[in-house]
Amino acid sequence: MASIYKQNNMVNNFLVQHISKGTGRFFASASIAISILSTIGLSSSRVWADYVYTNNIPSLAQTDIQTIDKQGGSIGNVVFAPKGGFGIVYNSYGYYTSFLPQELLNDLSTINKQQKTINSIVFTPSGQWIVIYGNNGFYNSTNFPQDVTNKLLQINKQGIRINSVAFTPYGGWVIIYGNNRSYSNNIPQSLSNRITNINKANQIINNISFTNNAGWITIYNNGSNAAWDNIPQLLISTINKRYAENDSLNSVAFAPNNGWVLLFNNLITQNQQLLYQQLLYQQLLNNQLTQSGNSIIERSEATKCEVSSCK
Repeated sequence: MASIYKQNNMVNNFLVQHISKGTGRFFASASIAISILSTIGLSSSRVWADYVYTNNIPSLAQTDIQTIDKQGGSIGNVVFAPKGGFGIVYNSYGYYTSFLPQELLNDLSTINKQQKTINSIVFTPSGQWIVIYGNNGFYNSTNFPQDVTNKLLQINKQGIRINSVAFTPYGGWVIIYGNNRSYSNNIPQSLSNRITNINKANQIINNISFTNNAGWITIYNNGSNAAWDNIPQLLISTINKRYAENDSLNSVAFAPNNGWVLLFNNLITQNQQLLYQQLLYQQLLNNQLTQSGNSIIERSEATKCEVSSCK
């Protein structure tokens, strides 16, 4: 059964529950919430989800998505670690995590304190990770694949935006950056052909995701189009339903059991968010924007601690 979330409005039917708008280490049955009061990030033009569909994901991840929704937050990225654990990025640089490496948590905290937009968190099949933030900044684990790191450093030095990084379950990888540019190694031929065709049409690829059996989905043309191979039928039906409503696809995250989270944007809301970002940026230039502070809360049983007292 799939679930959908829309801000402060939950609806149930036989297929979906509807809601929308929208290193941690070894916290048994607990997750960490990093909160922010600012709801928009100025370091990139990323648009945050209006609709969040879920299917067969961990119950704690489901609960955290609902919590973000009830607080009026907007989810920008969801990731599931290959051996368990997850991360949910919301409101540009806030996040919830569970069972993620401490080194990764430290880097997320650094980005949060800098109030930089967290664009994505990505894991390799063996558990190495990378966090992409701002336009083309990134942090990666110490044992992250060196060939991928080298390509990302080239992109970073050129000042080009990193759109997407993804790994197949067999260790292949693909990097999408700038306009119609990519690096890849050992990815399915069907995906390679699709990337070539999208590039020939001068359309920009926004995101690529893989299932644990090497199925894939690529999102392009600002979310107005998607192509896929060997993904769950319920996911396909949900995507087609939203496209029928003229919405745009943001991203898809697959859990190790092939459960999934689907992020969609309402096109009207998307245009409003982009305009709002432009207005906020202008205010910042005019020194009229005041940034609010952050708090870090560790949730474990009935205990919580503020950042000044956390050990």
